Amino acid sequence: MKTVFLDSNVILDAILDRSGAENAKQILQFGRDQQIRNCTSVLSFANIAYILRKYLSGDESLGVLKALFDSVSVLPMGDQQVYNALRLAGPDFEDSLQIACVKAASCDVIVTRNMKHYKDVPIPVFTPEDFLNAVT
Repeated sequence: MKTVFLDSNVILDAILDRSGAENAKQILQFGRDQQIRNCTSVLSFANIAYILRKYLSGDESLGVLKALFDSVSVLPMGDQQVYNALRLAGPDFEDSLQIACVKAASCDVIVTRNMKHYKDVPIPVFTPEDFLNAVT
């Protein structure tokens, strides 16, 4: 089974019904149907929670986060990922943390709308649309 790392922007597209929401929702559904294993990092989960506070009430946010938790595997991030991210010396430390997390979890692909943030990554990086085209 393919392990797919979902960047925060893809998950937020689905939750907030932003542009590209249908593709993001379809990828999440593939995970729920166990066609793929969808993952995100604990950092992404925290960022999503922070952003949801701007759009939803506390109870609504908590409900969404619980549903998300049931739909994705949340990858841990510890000392080793921070150390590895510091060694990557990329332009955006948050993205370096994500890359270190993806490497530690041996994910097969990254799905993001911010392709430029994932240059020089040793695994394939797709937009949601390109990923769906590749797997369907």
